[in-house]
Amino acid sequence: MLHWLGETYEQAEAIAGAAAAFFIGFFPPVILLFGVFAALGQHWALGLLAALGFLVTTVVAAWVTRMVGAAVYERYPRYRPASMKYVEPALVAEVLPDETAATEFALRDAVLEAMNEQVRRLNQTSTTTGPVQAGPSRISSVESRPVALLVAERLRRVPLLLRPALSLWWAGHFIGGAFIGLVVSRVAIDMMQNPAGVFLIVLPLAFQIAFLFAVNLYLIMAVAVLLPSRWLCEVVWKWRFVLDLAVCVWTVLLLG
Repeated sequence: MLHWLGETYEQAEAIAGAAAAFFIGFFPPVILLFGVFAALGQHWALGLLAALGFLVTTVVAAWVTRMVGAAVYERYPRYRPASMKYVEPALVAEVLPDETAATEFALRDAVLEAMNEQVRRLNQTSTTTGPVQAGPSRISSVESRPVALLVAERLRRVPLLLRPALSLWWAGHFIGGAFIGLVVSRVAIDMMQNPAGVFLIVLPLAFQIAFLFAVNLYLIMAVAVLLPSRWLCEVVWKWRFVLDLAVCVWTVLLLG
């Protein structure tokens, strides 16, 4: 029962992170696009600057969305679309040339061997990320790691000069999630008639934690791109709820 609850919670966090990567990730490009339209015919310099920002932030948001989606499919292959559930036919043909031998177990072994062969070929051409584990050991490693940490591993290839800017950008997304939760809680409180004093404390924290639950992915990305340490990312991910609570208290005190 506890194992099922843990798996369900982890899947919910992965889905929430993927949704946040899309909606919060594309929020700045949308705002900048409105800025482009507002500056047309009045402030051409600001319009061009907003257009440049729109292009850059759109590329970053699309890259993050694609990367998170790949990590989700890697961690939960059952969610992968049917069109993506295949192994290269040429590799299967190499290890299983006789179609008449394609029983259920033989085909399973052939697909696994084809995956191992693909990993071996990647190892021969890989010069930056080190050897890739093959077969069941690789699958077992992936299945035991949260989506956020799989995304963090993909950030090791980011050029050094881009790391500080991306880290600040994604840290801003994480903090922005807390402020969005605070604003939503304020709107909910304003809609209530004479709310009890406990709601003035509980609602802001509840909404902020809910939004931070989704944007914890950006917290890990901000850490991983600046300090690409697997150990550090795992420590931050383990204690993310303490960091979330600290951010909630900070934003409440900041805005009163």
